[in-house]
Amino acid sequence: MVGVGLKVGGVRQRIHIIFTAWLLIVSIGGRWELLQTAAWTGMLISFTKTDSFAVAVEKTFKGDRPCQLCKIVKEGRESEREQEQSVEQVKIDWMLVQVSHVVWPSREFSAHLSYSEPHDLFFNFPETPPPRFV
Repeated sequence: MVGVGLKVGGVRQRIHIIFTAWLLIVSIGGRWELLQTAAWTGMLISFTKTDSFAVAVEKTFKGDRPCQLCKIVKEGRESEREQEQSVEQVKIDWMLVQVSHVVWPSREFSAHLSYSEPHDLFFNFPETPPPRFV
């Protein structure tokens, strides 16, 4: 079959692209839009069997006769909105606290340290040894 033009790598790449797009749509909350699109497509196909295309489009998007999938999508969207509204907003109030006194190690403890000031613990690093030549 000459002229098919599909390579194995090309099919895999298309599958990866479709899967990535699907994950992106689902992750940003587009699952209801995908279901609604599927419902509209099904309604349009079923209406075109008996009516003209223009009448089928009008019946599909008018909203007078929603299909079962349209009802499920509507209920799902409403339940998500209710859940979002019921979640309380947590507000963190930052406030400054005045420290009345600072605790330093006792003199007995400081005597065991080889540092003269407590801040030396953080700023005086040991010297690095010179490189060894083998």
